[in-house]
Amino acid sequence: METVIISANRNAQHWDLVRQFLEHRKRIFVEEKGWSLSGHEGLEFDQYDVLGAATYVIVHQDGRICAGARLLRCDTRIGRGALTYSYMIRDAYMAVIDLPTQICQNPPPVDTASWEMTRVMTMDPSIPTLRTLIDAVRDFLLTEGAERLLCLGPPSLMRMGRILGYESFALGEPVSNVNGRYVAFEAKLLGELEVLA
Repeated sequence: METVIISANRNAQHWDLVRQFLEHRKRIFVEEKGWSLSGHEGLEFDQYDVLGAATYVIVHQDGRICAGARLLRCDTRIGRGALTYSYMIRDAYMAVIDLPTQICQNPPPVDTASWEMTRVMTMDPSIPTLRTLIDAVRDFLLTEGAERLLCLGPPSLMRMGRILGYESFALGEPVSNVNGRYVAFEAKLLGELEVLA
């Protein structure tokens, strides 16, 4: 398996892998889970999938996607005028998007040392595939000077991180809506992601 980091100014020649990621997101989140999400022409994307803002971490085998995640730096501003977006966890807390505001107990950070990871998906649910993805995220974030990673996903994602040896803590209580149960959580990045002894 190989990993690639893709953004507007990084590895654009692999943009076909981002397209596959968006196709798989539609299949998993919209078709299988029944989430009411936006999309077009077989792709699932939202206001955070903006060229110049989003970074994608893709695990692939011979050009076929195995796993992926979307990253946004937490000082991101998307849009202009009365309605602007930042990142999903903060926008939920601030009641900008239709997710429970109690997702966090305290205001989420807005700085260059904090990044958010969302839309985590795997085609191969094995621990080695997920470890490859999470390790690639960690390695990339360390090169960007990140100190913390915020995640939004099912409680099982936080538990899986702990199984893989990564220490994390919830930012609020798990919440539920028509799309299921999920939790916002944080992992500190200090030289390398803090690993449980």
